[in-house]
Amino acid sequence: GGRVDIEVQGAVTIAGVGKSPSAIFTNLAPGAKGQAGNINIRSGSFSLTDGARLVSSTSGQGDAGNISIQTSGAVELDGNSFIFNNVEAGGEGDAGLISIKADSLSITNGAQVQSLVRQAQNGQNAGQGNGGRVDIDVQGAVIIAGQLGNFSSAIFTDLLLGTRGKAGDINIRSGSLSVKDGAEISSSTFGEGDAGNISIQTSGAVELSDLAVIFNDVEAEGVGNAGSISINADSFSLTNGAQVVVSSTGTGKAGNIEIIANRVLLDNQGKLLAEATSVEGGNIILQVEDWLLMRHNSLISAEAGNKANPGNGGNITINAGFVIAVPSENSDIIADAFLGNGGNINITTQGIFGLEFRPKRTPKSDITASSQFGLSGTVNITQLNIDPTQGLSELPIDTVAPQLDQTCSPTGSGRNEFTVTGRDGLPPSPTDMLSSQRAMADLGTPVNSIQQTRGHGDAGTGRREIPSQNSFTSPTTNPTSSSQPLVEAKGWIIDEQGNVTLTAYVPTANTQETWQPQPSCQRDNAPKRR
Repeated sequence: GGRVDIEVQGAVTIAGVGKSPSAIFTNLAPGAKGQAGNINIRSGSFSLTDGARLVSSTSGQGDAGNISIQTSGAVELDGNSFIFNNVEAGGEGDAGLISIKADSLSITNGAQVQSLVRQAQNGQNAGQGNGGRVDIDVQGAVIIAGQLGNFSSAIFTDLLLGTRGKAGDINIRSGSLSVKDGAEISSSTFGEGDAGNISIQTSGAVELSDLAVIFNDVEAEGVGNAGSISINADSFSLTNGAQVVVSSTGTGKAGNIEIIANRVLLDNQGKLLAEATSVEGGNIILQVEDWLLMRHNSLISAEAGNKANPGNGGNITINAGFVIAVPSENSDIIADAFLGNGGNINITTQGIFGLEFRPKRTPKSDITASSQFGLSGTVNITQLNIDPTQGLSELPIDTVAPQLDQTCSPTGSGRNEFTVTGRDGLPPSPTDMLSSQRAMADLGTPVNSIQQTRGHGDAGTGRREIPSQNSFTSPTTNPTSSSQPLVEAKGWIIDEQGNVTLTAYVPTANTQETWQPQPSCQRDNAPKRR
């Protein structure tokens, strides 16, 4: 088929509904062989409104084309408008790529972006082939909101009933994502083949509210596995009945949910579900930097099985700064089963509040991994408590040399005091850490470096210059060296003028200058009177 290229500086608008809706399309007709053409639009902005359509599909033997929209401004889809890239009934081939690059994207009031393999209709067999991929790369906000009649605003890739192939992946990269008011992002299989994967990466918030849903599932008629849903955002919230779901009601496996965010909020029946009926439930992995908050009957579930099916519960792994719920609000984390075995729940956190492990669910906020007729699963909760004494060192026991404490305590006398200063005042304790610097005694300033301070004031005023704080008068004699070693003082004597001299010996007890014990010692040693 031929190619459609549109390149303008301003806006491209496709609008209006008539007997034949306004549209741009390339199609490989039934019975034809080859490939449908591509559609390329480059403009300042692009809008598709009031039921208008942008279509590339195949009903013959060959692939559909690619659809590319690239704008410097906004892309707006509104009012039951569609971008299709499908393998239609009777087609044998693959759907193409849908690529949207813009500053912002809004899909509202029943508008849809879809890539699917369609079921049999109008006498044509069900399509055979793979669904196409949807890539959305937006600098700002992506908003998907609202419904119109039976149509929800949506981005989806599906394998429908009777088809064979694989559903396409959905990749969204944006500043933020808001899905609300019944809108959806989904990839499903009703046929023979796997559902696609859904990947969402934003620098800001991902918010789902008011019955909005992101799901990836294998329906009851499907033969295949569900894909995975991965969300990486600054913050993530599910409120007012919004859900993120991977599930299998068919014979295939349920998928996985992985959410990486700084903060996660589930409120007012917000739900994360990885459930299955006849096989093992899916896995849920939450990597949360700050906190996971669950309020008002919210739910995280990897439940499996029912009365007729023996599926085992899936696994839930939560790594979060804090996990918080209100005990009376019935917000639960469960990996239960009916006939099969319960799953495993592993929570690593600095603190968990309001949730308690229980053997089965109650009206309170519970953590359960039970089974009605099989073996219960395991629940492991690891709290990374902070030890306030971590990093503290034990102080040395001996802080004063024992040689200085050989007499009665002078406590209360207030008369005598012995002060030790300088770098060599206290000997190191055996429990001290080794130092790479040797202790040095402060011996004072050499004589040659001392300078006399002289007055330089006016002689007639009688004033003199005051020496600075660091200057002093030179001594009259030089210090002399002594060949005798220094020893500790053992006592002191008092001369006739009342001067105290430290001695290297203990004075005799009968001298007048002998050291006298504290008065308290004299009282303690005095004869007792009757």
